Amino acid sequence: MSGSGEFVNGHPAYVQVWGKGFRVSADSEEFQIFVPQEFKISDFHLEQYLWERDWGSILEPLYGLGGTELAAERCLLVRQSEFMSISFAPTEDRHHRPSLVLVAATARISWDDVRLGELAARCHALSSRLADAYATAFKSNPANVGHQLRESLFLPDRMFNLDAEHIIHDNQWNPVVSAIKAWNGVFGIATPRLLSLGANVVLGTRHEAAMLQPIADGYFDSRDLEIYALSERMTRWHTVALIAPNIPADTTDQKDDISSSTDTVLQVGPPVDTQVGTQTSPSASPVDTRQEQIATSRQIESIANSLHGINQSIARISEAFVNLCGHIVRFWLPDKQDGDKKKSKR
Repeated sequence: MSGSGEFVNGHPAYVQVWGKGFRVSADSEEFQIFVPQEFKISDFHLEQYLWERDWGSILEPLYGLGGTELAAERCLLVRQSEFMSISFAPTEDRHHRPSLVLVAATARISWDDVRLGELAARCHALSSRLADAYATAFKSNPANVGHQLRESLFLPDRMFNLDAEHIIHDNQWNPVVSAIKAWNGVFGIATPRLLSLGANVVLGTRHEAAMLQPIADGYFDSRDLEIYALSERMTRWHTVALIAPNIPADTTDQKDDISSSTDTVLQVGPPVDTQVGTQTSPSASPVDTRQEQIATSRQIESIANSLHGINQSIARISEAFVNLCGHIVRFWLPDKQDGDKKKSKR
């Protein structure tokens, strides 16, 4: 099982294979990288990024899924000059215990490439195809696979030609990539179960995205073929942001932005920082940035909950005071009425 080798014409993608339960290293019982085994430093930021994941929390909700359900999961992580498609498939380890195999396919990109949606589709086709193939190999011949993994023979060449990858009725990625290009602050797009891999836009409904806040900053609406923001951490490259339905927006600020930037040129993807006008990566430190954002969101949520509790306490005190006044009036009013009757008789 090998890649396509060196080629002149075509768009290369580089594959990583992850799994557990094979004695490849001292951490055979942990989810670990199988290919490439000598992985230390990569030219791809996203390949390094996978090493920082908390695999326990990511994999737990996936173990109960069947092959068809896992095949329906999607995850595309994006950076300034690369993207990565991640796919899972169910398998068994050398002890015949249920396990998972992960295949990540990473490619260099340019955000003004007109074929970007097609390349994303081919990248996903590659990662999902290899995940299914390797899952079958792990399950059907674990002894041979274990030997190949130990001797670094399983996938000696991890480079594949995306142009040779066959796409079967996958028209989803063109509108998805077009929507991503319109927004600043997108780290990736994924179905809800795979959002924790590092994406922040949900490939699903607004309700699913709201349930995943503060990790989710927005969602892709498959009917409108648009991304809608759920937080201010995502901003549209051309002034007017698409705010999700029922999410309040400050229309005053939007009008000011429109009037002051009528000559703004629409950017073509995540790499440009509009504040300084220089090329920067939006994900130079994604882990630290996301943790700070999540911590801030949780603090705001805690403050909001405290204020809500205070308001409820004030409402209860007010209600009790009104009831007390009612009792006082009812207690004294009869005596006052009797006194008025006596005065009228006189």
